[in-house]
Amino acid sequence: MTSALIVYSIHEAADPADLELVDNGICEFNAGIKELLEVRPLSVFARDNDGIAVGGAVGRTWGQCCELLQLWVSDSHRRQGIGRHLIELFEQEAKRRSCNLVYLDTFSFQAPEFYQQIGYQTVLETRGFTKDFVKYTMHKSLQATESRKERLKVTTPSHSKVYDTIGTEYRKRRTPDPRIAARITAGLGDARIVCNVGAGTGSYEPTDREVVAVEPSQIMIAQRVRKNRVECATAESLPFVDGAFDAAMAIMSVHHWEDPRAGLAEMQRVAKRQMIFTFDPNRQADLWLVRDYLPEILELEQARAISIEQIVKCLPEAQVEVVPIPWDCTDGFQGAYWRRPEMYLDKEVRDCISTLAQLPEDIVNRATRQLAADLEDGTWHRKYGRLLSLDELDLGYRLIVADQGSHSQRIP
Repeated sequence: MTSALIVYSIHEAADPADLELVDNGICEFNAGIKELLEVRPLSVFARDNDGIAVGGAVGRTWGQCCELLQLWVSDSHRRQGIGRHLIELFEQEAKRRSCNLVYLDTFSFQAPEFYQQIGYQTVLETRGFTKDFVKYTMHKSLQATESRKERLKVTTPSHSKVYDTIGTEYRKRRTPDPRIAARITAGLGDARIVCNVGAGTGSYEPTDREVVAVEPSQIMIAQRVRKNRVECATAESLPFVDGAFDAAMAIMSVHHWEDPRAGLAEMQRVAKRQMIFTFDPNRQADLWLVRDYLPEILELEQARAISIEQIVKCLPEAQVEVVPIPWDCTDGFQGAYWRRPEMYLDKEVRDCISTLAQLPEDIVNRATRQLAADLEDGTWHRKYGRLLSLDELDLGYRLIVADQGSHSQRIP
């Protein structure tokens, strides 16, 4: 029996009827795969006050996997956190549907750095497109496995235990930065009597007002230069009567509190104004150190730190101000050295950064060895040399101010 002659043809603009035939054929084949009936569309949209869509995340879930097909935010609404929030809601729904993995494709001219910042990792790079464009296939796990937690061996000890351990040389590297100090002073407004909660060595305490410090670590108290009143106590149980202060401030300490919500409630109880300088744990990967060398920091901070959104929910009428970090920041917290990568190689520097001091030593040593190698062979400069031309950078640090009324009573 002679087989029928098969003729092949190549098209750029094919006959629509032929395209429909192929599509219908695939659908007919797939209809026999019963598991495909479990594929569920998933979309999240952001709308303005007029109900007009200004952004959307579109994808689908199947079994324990979720595919993000499209993410879009209108030009006029970009750089406002809308894309990030769309992804958060998209992932939350995927997790509710029992998914433990999200995957996507993005080109180098689209948003690979954005996805890296929010925890996605590249698993495949496809090259060969024009203009050296690269297509990245990226994954993000929605499930923190016990084995990873055990490997990290990271706990979230109390504020006092943390700084009793790492605070012995604190004043050498944690010098208040005058530009950040100016923002903090402005955030206190006209407050005359101030409570500094989680005060540490007294950084950023205004010298032109009456300040009472609250600090649970005796190691930190011993390093204070200013001899104002200090109470050895915790944020969750402030030893003052209601309304004792004009303002209560907390500088880079909320993430160490055992119960941040209780601490914020105490700040509201003792003062009409609350002023907090902190960071967004969901923005940790904005810093190349976390993104490329120590992704374990992201897991640590998301486990122990309260988000900016959660703080705002606890403080009615709160206003949030972006605090960009100067390239030569004198206060050696985690993001201070974003333009001075060699500083992270100094153990004395790392010992004054709580996240680095708390991670297992082998993990930090591995990361610093890689960073040292990348600095020596030029890898870091090829990837991040553009940072050297910037004077400041938004790394997710925020000043939060909530004002709820009049001046204080006298302190007991």
